[in-house]
Amino acid sequence: MGKTNLDLNDLGNLTRTVGSKLSRLIGSKKPTASFQFQDKSEKADSNLNTANVFSLLKEYLPKAKPLDLSDISLETKEHGRLLNQILNASEQCKSSHGLTIEELIEKAEIPIIPFYADDEFQSCFFANPPNYALVINARLPNTGTHFSLHLEIANYIFNNTINLSKDSKSKKQSKKSQIDAERAEFIATKFAEFFVFDLNKLEKVALSISSDFDETLANELIESAQVSPEVLKNAICDLLEIRNGKQPDEDLVQKLDRTLSQIESINTARVEELIRKSRDQFREMMQSHNRKFSEENFNLINNSLKLGFPRF
Repeated sequence: MGKTNLDLNDLGNLTRTVGSKLSRLIGSKKPTASFQFQDKSEKADSNLNTANVFSLLKEYLPKAKPLDLSDISLETKEHGRLLNQILNASEQCKSSHGLTIEELIEKAEIPIIPFYADDEFQSCFFANPPNYALVINARLPNTGTHFSLHLEIANYIFNNTINLSKDSKSKKQSKKSQIDAERAEFIATKFAEFFVFDLNKLEKVALSISSDFDETLANELIESAQVSPEVLKNAICDLLEIRNGKQPDEDLVQKLDRTLSQIESINTARVEELIRKSRDQFREMMQSHNRKFSEENFNLINNSLKLGFPRF
């Protein structure tokens, strides 16, 4: 099989990270490197890197279960209506599949692979249907990790993943493909943004912004969601656009930004526990397939993901 170099300066289709409005969440600078996708990576050398690792792992990943949403249409091009449709999809997902990201991941039976990356890699979702893996940079701030998990599950629900069953990638995207990719990223980001908060409480906070802003409830939402204040700000602005039929005034947005920026610490114990549990589960998966990996490939996986696992 052939191989294709992918420039990580063009990560729009590769990592599906948050959009520019959320750049402060976990950083906007993209790493400067290239992934090489190969279906067969039996021989390890210095040119093999993280993407090759996922090619090695893909056949050992469990079969994922779908998280279907019924009667959800996301066809409109009108911004406010699309936001409303995404909000409805988020609420239906909570009703059908679970109220937390942990419940969604458990129901879909998708492994989380903690990748201890030194660069600014954030997260991505790899697919070799029907097998999937959610990959996160465990060195991220925990608030960034938690939102990334929501974002990647949204990518899974809307089938917006990196397909490892294909050993090629077009070097040049058409303009339509680029537009489709941007739209898919927008949908996933907004879905994650709505899903992470309790809608009734979000409504109350949004309504309070024009008068006596409910800082106590805003803090409660952020602590419960374990995400950055920036995510709450965007969710409030988008909800106000849905309810009022227009984007909030700039003065209102600046007031909201000033208020939320004063929140300094967030308890992220739940995220830390999820990463620890995911690491343990991935270790068990590696151990169960230990005999199937050559020494070279085991070391490649272990060292590239910076896992620190001993040879079992």
